[in-house]
Amino acid sequence: MDVYIARQPIFTKNKRVYAYELLFRRSMGKKLGQVSGNRATTSVLSSAFLTEGIEKISGSKPCFINFTEQLLGKDIAGFFSKTKIVIEVLEDVEPTEKVIEVCRGLSEKGYLIALDDFVYARKLEPLIALADIIKIDFRLSTIDEIERMLYRMSHHRLKFLAEKIETYEEFDKALKLGFSYFQGYFFSQPETLRIREVASVKINLMNLLAEVNRKKTTVDRLDTIISMDLGITYKLLRYINSAYYYLLHEVTSVRQAIIYLGAKEIRRFVTLVI
Repeated sequence: MDVYIARQPIFTKNKRVYAYELLFRRSMGKKLGQVSGNRATTSVLSSAFLTEGIEKISGSKPCFINFTEQLLGKDIAGFFSKTKIVIEVLEDVEPTEKVIEVCRGLSEKGYLIALDDFVYARKLEPLIALADIIKIDFRLSTIDEIERMLYRMSHHRLKFLAEKIETYEEFDKALKLGFSYFQGYFFSQPETLRIREVASVKINLMNLLAEVNRKKTTVDRLDTIISMDLGITYKLLRYINSAYYYLLHEVTSVRQAIIYLGAKEIRRFVTLVI
């Protein structure tokens, strides 16, 4: 099974690549379509980090990843190294107490937080206070509106990213307005990457989901379900042996991985691969 991911670079004012944004594609060149935001993000994370390996996709550069309110609530972001991802909070995420709590916790752990397709509203101030980067769409807002937004946020310590820059004139204007990062067709169109997924059997995924949702599960039961599926096994071992855990010795068995991660981490892992 093939999974497609669009990769678009984000540049500094010196036109050097700072990071990449990764987005789900249904097929080569096609956008999201009917796939939910949750599914799109988990597919990107699973395929890029657990199947392909993020180093092959972005090298040493961080990746901007879209996060829905539901995925923020499940603390999926904390599954990945803070040096590898920038948490891009989608524009439709409401600044609820839960969202603010999660974002504050991630910020305190050193994760960078970006607010996507940003249009200023007073209710967003608690999120703005926790953000590191504000992404402003030059197709969505006029220059006058952008100037007003920048002024209203001038008391915050923020960096601004100009999205959908399509001409030199727009780039020059964004520079003069004080933007630090830039993204758009003027610099580079998204490149669609094809990733060959290690397929999992659907019934195995469903059995694993049911098992982790039981009030009590056991290492033996989890080991049995995961070990019979090559795709789940591959991703679990890939994850446990990633640089995120700084293990002294490679984990080579599913049982070892389950014991090391514990029930809470296994549940988060299942959210990614289902």
